[in-house]
Amino acid sequence: MQTVDDERLAEAVHGSHTAFLEPVSGDPADGVAVGPLFAPTLGMRAGGALYFWLTTATAFQVPTTARFCDGLVERGGVSRERRVDVELALQEAVANALVHGNLGLSSDMRDDFRQYERFCHLLEERLRDPDARHRRIEIAATWSGGVLEVSVTDQGQGYVQTDDPRKEAETGLPLHGLGIIHTIALSVESGDGGRRLTMRFAS
Repeated sequence: MQTVDDERLAEAVHGSHTAFLEPVSGDPADGVAVGPLFAPTLGMRAGGALYFWLTTATAFQVPTTARFCDGLVERGGVSRERRVDVELALQEAVANALVHGNLGLSSDMRDDFRQYERFCHLLEERLRDPDARHRRIEIAATWSGGVLEVSVTDQGQGYVQTDDPRKEAETGLPLHGLGIIHTIALSVESGDGGRRLTMRFAS
């Protein structure tokens, strides 16, 4: 059902809707419900807004960050020139929210090549688990005055940041996740016990 979901989400993004919410009940493969709604987290302060609320299963099946950025560009939330950077940072944030948040997999296992095969096996196993695959990911964006703010929220256990991702860039080693985001965004904030990441960009 990947094609159906992606086609429906793409069609909605290119329309006039502001919010895109997957049905709360039923199989995620049923697709994406859309409507001219505003999520409570967006508030009324924005010059523009865009909102996705999807299950983990659907967010894995469709090019979620690409579709979200399509919507940002079409609505004036980010320029075409800035889109590449924003999409890269958003992809890292969404991947973290899905894999480490909603599916509860450790990044240490992914980064250790000796455990990578087990990591992939557990990823597939968690995606088959009804509870894990139906957990939600929320992507909310607002923009005004040349600044784009994007938050990504998951329904995982949360985490406590013990190191400074900004120092990762100083090592000269390949960057991961939060390290990449911090090199791109104007600012990065964690909230809700580590379940929400808020990024600000020049739009």
